[in-house]
Amino acid sequence: MKKQIMKLAASLFIILGTVVLGGTTAKAAGFTITGETAPGPGEQVFTVSNYGEADHFSWSADGGFSGQFWLESGSSTRFSVPTNDYIVVQVSSEKNGSDFAVSRNEYPVTVYASYGGSRTQLTTLLFNMNQGSIDYTVDANVTVNGVTYTCTNGTTQYLYYGEGSSMEFIYEQVQQPDKYIDVYFTDTNGYMLGSDSFAVSYGNSVNYTAPAEYQANNRTYSAVSGQSMTISHRYDSARTSYSFTYAAQTAAPDKPYSVAIRLVDASSNEVFAAESMTIPAGGSNTFKVPGTYVAGTTSYRLAANQPASITHSADYTQRSYDVLYDVVSTKVEYQINIRFTDAVSGETLRTETITVPVDSVATYDLPSTVEANGHKYLLASGQASRLTHDYNKTARNYTIYYNEENSAQTASYNIGVQYVDVKTNSVLFRDTKQVTAGGSVKITAPASYQSAGNSYVMLSGQSGDVTHSYSNTRRNYIIYYRNVNDTENENTVVTEQVVNEIINENGETVVIPSAVATITNPAGTQTTVDQNGNLVTIPDEAVPLADGSQPETPEEQSPKTDDNEKQDLVNIEDEPVPLAAGAPEQASPNVLMITGISLAALAFLGACGILVVRKRKRV
Repeated sequence: MKKQIMKLAASLFIILGTVVLGGTTAKAAGFTITGETAPGPGEQVFTVSNYGEADHFSWSADGGFSGQFWLESGSSTRFSVPTNDYIVVQVSSEKNGSDFAVSRNEYPVTVYASYGGSRTQLTTLLFNMNQGSIDYTVDANVTVNGVTYTCTNGTTQYLYYGEGSSMEFIYEQVQQPDKYIDVYFTDTNGYMLGSDSFAVSYGNSVNYTAPAEYQANNRTYSAVSGQSMTISHRYDSARTSYSFTYAAQTAAPDKPYSVAIRLVDASSNEVFAAESMTIPAGGSNTFKVPGTYVAGTTSYRLAANQPASITHSADYTQRSYDVLYDVVSTKVEYQINIRFTDAVSGETLRTETITVPVDSVATYDLPSTVEANGHKYLLASGQASRLTHDYNKTARNYTIYYNEENSAQTASYNIGVQYVDVKTNSVLFRDTKQVTAGGSVKITAPASYQSAGNSYVMLSGQSGDVTHSYSNTRRNYIIYYRNVNDTENENTVVTEQVVNEIINENGETVVIPSAVATITNPAGTQTTVDQNGNLVTIPDEAVPLADGSQPETPEEQSPKTDDNEKQDLVNIEDEPVPLAAGAPEQASPNVLMITGISLAALAFLGACGILVVRKRKRV
């Protein structure tokens, strides 16, 4: 009785060790035995590794299981015991001794899902007997490859130890209803003309083509060009409607008209340039879309899927087209076009193309005469003789006007020359010189001058020699002197600048160079007057006419641009305060006294020109 109790205690001790440790590796003098994870329920697996001598081994386990095997030195073998219970296995060898191990009592459980008969492994679980049972839960509905399935055999399954090694969840496809997609037909103002719809069955797609014309409100509407009239809609698309735009058909215009071609930056959606083409009455025209385009300092390339040309018929209602471009570079050289034009007929006499390098200033000396069609043309009055174009300007086309020689437009004219006392504003001397077409005159003023028994000297900053060309718009020259006894103005300086008058003429912008003189007394007070002696006001922050390094002469002012550039312009007041009513000797007694109007810090002096805007007075 006592021996049976001792055996029972020993068995309980082994079982408790098995429960706590789960699987135990025992070490003997010449080999080891280890409990392993079984491949499935109904068996316990053990591994014997022999590091002793080659020998016959025998084993026995609870439940009356036993076996034998031969094992070479340095090799191992596995054997299984067909049971789900915890067991103790005793292994012995005559040469290597004996030892034991307890079973691990675990095996893997594979979880499967079957979608419409197609089996897929979801995961693998390790099932230990200590757990008693395991469970796994899946979603009730899943979508695989765009197809929706629902679980039909329960979303949670349980498995008890020893009952099986897999779980399988059965899914069947959910039958989806057809989707109905709305189609709307609207006019160019967004008003509804009509509608339609089409059905798309599950897993399929439908191609829908809208009509080229649509009847509504007792009128015929045509589809606006540029939109795709055929759509392809898949069942799994989230979109629920489409819209097509139509324009009411009208009678074709009986006169030519223009269509705008807008070049648009694809990234910013901003229009960076615009072109146009004329559509003849009853006909059509085709615009060739440029593959590359340079605007300002940016180079563009035609974007993908954009048309290489645009054809427009007279009966089309559309009046503009947008073409997308991608930015290629923001710093490239470009070309400007110069067109020599008959000022009377508008006929092009000649064209020139000039390359403008990056961050540079391009200059071109305009010819004073042009030969065309057997006629000689003279550079029209009021224009520069040199074109100066800064890289940062947006203009790309310039028009230079010429008049045919001996025409009414090339008649001679007179310029006036006056010497004026800067203190009294009285005229000391007046002269008139005639300028013939295509010619020039030289104005020479003395450094000192005698008048009415008084001696005068020219104020510094002025040139005694000036050459006036026929194309120069200037018509008066005032040279300022001071009485030798006028010590107050001994250090007064006259600085002459050339500015531009921007005049609106028949709806066009015309740029005319004009000279202004700034008189600076020793106290730093400045007074600015135009070529007629009228006081003008110029903003403190002037904008250079050219490269910002030298004030330009009248011959260096920029001519008219076809782009009608208006940036960098400043205003001269329409009604300047006069120094004199018609002539300098009738002005207020002292030019410098007028400076109380305050021109206190004119920063444009030194090396900058300015653009001045003033309306031309109509006669």
